[in-house]
Amino acid sequence: ALKLKPSSKTFLFNLGLSEYKLKNIGASIGAWRKALYLDPYFSPASKALDLAKRSLKSKLPEPEPSSFESFRQTVLNKLSLNLLLLLTLFLFLGSGFFLLRYIGRYKTAMGEERPRPKQPVLTYFFTFIFILSLGLTGLKALDLNTTRATVIVEQISLRTGPSEEETTLFEIFEGYEVIVNQSHNGWTQVTIPCGITCWV
Repeated sequence: ALKLKPSSKTFLFNLGLSEYKLKNIGASIGAWRKALYLDPYFSPASKALDLAKRSLKSKLPEPEPSSFESFRQTVLNKLSLNLLLLLTLFLFLGSGFFLLRYIGRYKTAMGEERPRPKQPVLTYFFTFIFILSLGLTGLKALDLNTTRATVIVEQISLRTGPSEEETTLFEIFEGYEVIVNQSHNGWTQVTIPCGITCWV
């Protein structure tokens, strides 16, 4: 079913359930994360992911995430790109409307030699929120274009380079999420949430 429709959150959710029943917790977490990337408001996957993470809690001593990663987990993951695009468009139209209205009043006042109109507080407000929304939209788009992967084996060593001879930094465990940077001779360079880049 997923081969026919790889962007189906329902198929991904059911795949996660199947993997969970087979005790492949990392694979189930990966499937549910992917379903939530497609739809951050898909509550069955969100609840299932929380349950699976709790079952692995003792094996997931995650290091402190970077500032961006904390922001991503607490804010970006809860917003959909479509919602942000719609909000940004609405705010753009709103700020444009209030700005044009102020310019019209200003020109009329100058032409009739009347005092300038009051400062356009609503224009400033809408413009500020528009810029904030535009920034969030850009960050969300960037995040969605970042390749991420979930560890599906019980544990794996992080090394300083793409070789068994390289120094092992530490281990990461099943269910852990990483950013995939590049691959080389069967090795993959990844960045973990705290910002450290290494090879697996």
